[in-house]
This record gives sequence, C-alpha cells and structure tokens, in this order.
Amino acid sequence: MERRLWWFRHPLWQLNFLKADVLQKLEEKNLTVDRLFEMDAESIGTMIHDDGDQVLKACNHLPILNVDATVQPITSSILRITLNIIPDFEWNQELFDCS
Repeated sequence: MERRLWWFRHPLWQLNFLKADVLQKLEEKNLTVDRLFEMDAESIGTMIHDDGDQVLKACNHLPILNVDATVQPITSSILRITLNIIPDFEWNQELFDCS
C-alpha cells in the first residue's frame, strides 16, 4: 500500500491485482468503496461486465476502521472520551509489506 494516488482516483488503484479496465469502469460509474460494500458480487459484475467477486475481495483488503466513541462529562471542563477501534479488513502481508 505504498502507491500514491490523486484524490479523484478510485482507492482500489492501490491494489495490484485488479485489471485497469475494471478500475476505470468503477470510476466511470462512480462506484465508491462504500457503495461497493452495499452491493453483492453479482450486482457489481453486472454493472462493470466483469468479475464482481474480485472487486469485493479487493474492497475487503482496503484498511477500514470502525470507530465507536463514548463521551462522558466528568466536570464542566473535563470529558472522558472512550474510543473502541476495530479493524474491518482482511490482512494480507503481501499487500501491506513495506519492505
């Protein structure tokens, strides 16, 4: 995950196992990662005319964190903030190895 992207490029360009034409179709159809997570593989495949399973697999490798915050007032000037941070992605050593 050491590739830099322009802000307008699809995040899946960072992964090297999707074909360029698939990534271009995702960009053309404005299929964000959030939207892809809401769809099933068959729907994705129909929209891009390619393998939707590969696209969903790629989405599952993007580093996503679920954050749950609880804020509790202690005094008028002090707050207790509790964060629960849970990784929501599949770790792949080959993708994330920076060496």
